[in-house]
Amino acid sequence: INFKAPAGALSPPIDMQKKDYAEARRSGIERTPIQIEGESQVQDVESFNILPSNPSLQSGIPDLTHLSYLNEPSILHNLAERYVQDEIYTFAGPVLIALNPCKPLPLYTQDLANKYKSGARDYTNSLKPHVYLIAANAFRKMVREGQSQSLIVNGESGAGKTETTKKAMQYFAALAGGTGIEDQILETNPILEAFGNAKTLRNHNSSRFGKLIQIHFNKSHHMSGATIKTYLLEKSRVVRQQMGERSYHIFYQLIRGCPPEERQSLHLPMTVDGFHYLNRSNCARIDGVDDAAEFRGVCHALREIGVSEEERLQVFSLLSGVLWLGNLEFEANEADHNNDSTKVKQNPALTHASHLLGVSQTLLVSALTTKRIQAAGEIIVKLLSVEESRDSRDSR
Repeated sequence: INFKAPAGALSPPIDMQKKDYAEARRSGIERTPIQIEGESQVQDVESFNILPSNPSLQSGIPDLTHLSYLNEPSILHNLAERYVQDEIYTFAGPVLIALNPCKPLPLYTQDLANKYKSGARDYTNSLKPHVYLIAANAFRKMVREGQSQSLIVNGESGAGKTETTKKAMQYFAALAGGTGIEDQILETNPILEAFGNAKTLRNHNSSRFGKLIQIHFNKSHHMSGATIKTYLLEKSRVVRQQMGERSYHIFYQLIRGCPPEERQSLHLPMTVDGFHYLNRSNCARIDGVDDAAEFRGVCHALREIGVSEEERLQVFSLLSGVLWLGNLEFEANEADHNNDSTKVKQNPALTHASHLLGVSQTLLVSALTTKRIQAAGEIIVKLLSVEESRDSRDSR
């Protein structure tokens, strides 16, 4: 039998369990010759490895549920056919599959957003799969049914969750803006990315937290506000990162983009090399990213959402204070012959950290080198060793 199928068709059927697959191999199940499309070679494979392929006229169709044969190789083949044509969106019934193109595509212009506005008024199947269409369907159901709707954006790191969320929010702003609040809602994106995103080995702008964004509409169906809830922030990234990764963007943006008049008051050097929390992963820059320009964008966004200059400086003081905390040096207290207590070396890091965090040096040292334990109605102060003091600092 001469079959033509995508290369992925040589994988076991989805519904075949591993033990059945192993048993079939041991039993010497019938083998069948098969010719892979695009290759002249004919291979002998186990018959149960052969899955039916779809007719060529269905190649690259926009909805996977319309395939004659819905199996894993056919799904992957259809997605690949669309991907090479820069068709990164594909429907699987009500679910939208988005493949990261890893390059700019003209898919989010104002003209295209206007085109997809028709989907927010009436159901249509004449438009190509797009995140705008998913957002339009949700908006239409909210208006007609008078009930809140949800969009769930899920995927692996680097799949494009952050960008997809931003594009959906931009579409809602274009569709239901007009109150002025939509600009403030969109300006939250660079702030969230600066404080919650970081470069990882797989993704240069990986969100290291989860977020729930609730967009509110008034009775005339215009955007009237938003509530953003964040959770599960990867706090450990502040104090250590894997080789080749970075801490959160805002630290690098602050150091490289801080204006001279603020740099002195924040005790910031010109490079990240002097900070223990940032200089151990051998990765301080991202190709093609200007941290200083990104910092200016963050400052603009903070002003747009109503953060005052005083509040902004307080936030940046905390960030700088955290970095100087990482430079504190601990040593055993020589006056303690049991080596059970620790003291902090008197250096610029201690001076800068206490000043930026707004606490006295005495209180800061006590907080890092002792532990208060409440037991039986009494408070016991436990002295921490050098290693315990470092852990105390890094865990805060």
